[in-house]
Amino acid sequence: MANRIAQTIAVALCAGSCSCASAQITFQTVALTGDQLPSGAIDAEFASFETPVINESGVVAFKAIITGPDVIPSNDAGIWSGLPGSLEAVAVESEAAAGAGAGVVYGDLLTPTGLNLTLNDADQLGFIGELAGAGVTVLTRDALWVGKPTALSLLARGGDFAPGTADFSYLFLSVNPTLNVGGVAAFGSILTGDGVTSSNDAGLWSGSPGAVMLTAHEGDPAADAPIGQLYGNPTIQAISETNTVVFRGDLTGAGVTTANDSAIWTGVPGSLVIAAREGDAAPGTAVGVTFRSFGFLFPDINASNEIAIYGELTGPGIGTLNDRGIWTGTTGSLSPAIRAGDPVVGGLPGEIVTNFGAPVINKDGTVAVSAATFVSPSARSGIFVGTPGGLAPVALEGQSAPNLPASIAFGSLFSQAIALSNTGRVVFQSSLTGAGVSPANDVAIFAQDSSGSLVLVAREGDSFDVDDSAAVDLRVIESLLVQRGSGGTDGRSRGINDSNQLVFQAAFTDGSQGVFIATLIAPPCLADTNGDGFVTPADFSAWVAAFNTMAPQCDQNGDGLCTPADFSAWVANYNAGCP
Repeated sequence: MANRIAQTIAVALCAGSCSCASAQITFQTVALTGDQLPSGAIDAEFASFETPVINESGVVAFKAIITGPDVIPSNDAGIWSGLPGSLEAVAVESEAAAGAGAGVVYGDLLTPTGLNLTLNDADQLGFIGELAGAGVTVLTRDALWVGKPTALSLLARGGDFAPGTADFSYLFLSVNPTLNVGGVAAFGSILTGDGVTSSNDAGLWSGSPGAVMLTAHEGDPAADAPIGQLYGNPTIQAISETNTVVFRGDLTGAGVTTANDSAIWTGVPGSLVIAAREGDAAPGTAVGVTFRSFGFLFPDINASNEIAIYGELTGPGIGTLNDRGIWTGTTGSLSPAIRAGDPVVGGLPGEIVTNFGAPVINKDGTVAVSAATFVSPSARSGIFVGTPGGLAPVALEGQSAPNLPASIAFGSLFSQAIALSNTGRVVFQSSLTGAGVSPANDVAIFAQDSSGSLVLVAREGDSFDVDDSAAVDLRVIESLLVQRGSGGTDGRSRGINDSNQLVFQAAFTDGSQGVFIATLIAPPCLADTNGDGFVTPADFSAWVAAFNTMAPQCDQNGDGLCTPADFSAWVANYNAGCP
């Protein structure tokens, strides 16, 4: 039958969708091991896949290894993009490399892996790969492309002049460029050239082909800092829909000490400001409390240029249980979104939050973050989501995981990367613990459906139907990959869109792999028998009419029958209300 998932609990197989207790999940196969390449000049088929990404239109992009009669080690990988059933090649190793000149071809497209592929809502891609062929050396090998599959442009290449520097050239490009909806990319590079030292060999840039600008260069005067203070090593950028970037970096120079040598910058190139700096007063805290560190967690940004940052504190009243937090807002108006020492909403009596992973923020200012919690004598972790000041856990370590036997619970959730849609829905992976859990079935993907209910998407050890036709082709899931770490408007790779379409890779125990889209839809509100969008006493009369006519709305307990037992089920559904 059309894609369906057979879980280890009693979930009925059904054509096209599965009713997984609190959601309907429809699966669609994008690509599968053994599928013939949809386009290209060689006779080959897909062999394996890296983590796929998705945009708002449901277009998917992924890297893949290929095999076949025409495949040799120098052309065994590529990038594909498109809707299911209409994929097209973006770049294939050994084929002519866009914008690189005669005789130059795509080299290794899998190094580095994973994070160097992004896809925006205009169906444009950004990716880093290597070149091969005429005149290519280790100094000119790295390259960054942006554009649609048939209209790629070379944005940066090893050996090219790095704008804004004395006379330096790009050498090794950053593994995780970002690309906004306007086609503006943000990226980093290690530099080479006369005069390059370990004190000035790194930088950040952003722009479009032919219009790249320097964001920050190690060794240059640091924006919005006192005279004589210089950038240290700037790190990875996120970029908003208005070309505003945010990044964390170090400082060196006059007056810089270990107490003030790191900061978060935001703005457009040429107009950057410091949003937060070590040694500065931490907004929303007591007098004398300052930022001590920003750790090694990357900040995020949304379409309104609000940022989300992780910070650690020092000063009066600060101890190990309240010395860090997440701040959000625009420059000059940051405030704590959640802070160590805050009570866990819905948690155990006395349970507080104590630590955080990297935050993500969506266009509406909703924040998602993994967090550690503590209540004497034990600690655990969870996934927290909400607006600043109101973040609450959607999953906590030790809680029963949805759509699984009650004895199976979430494992550690701390430092789990999170995907957050602009509708406020999260996606994450979790380890599992409990009866019957083994290394063969201890990892799963969870997501919120369109109503906000948390549901199981896929689990290692489950049987999964990879066939979109009426036939059945069940395979056992061995491992899962889903793209996380984006808030939706930060230029980063996305694993979920605002239509609640989630893209993931599954590897199976028979050695095959596939790329799949799961669409998560909230279940119908059964108690709303008359379909007016409300649960009212009038729905009882509608249920009686459905019972008397044996209409589908009569079946309130999901057994496929219309019996007096459905009256009790309707009462329970009425009391539960609609999502």
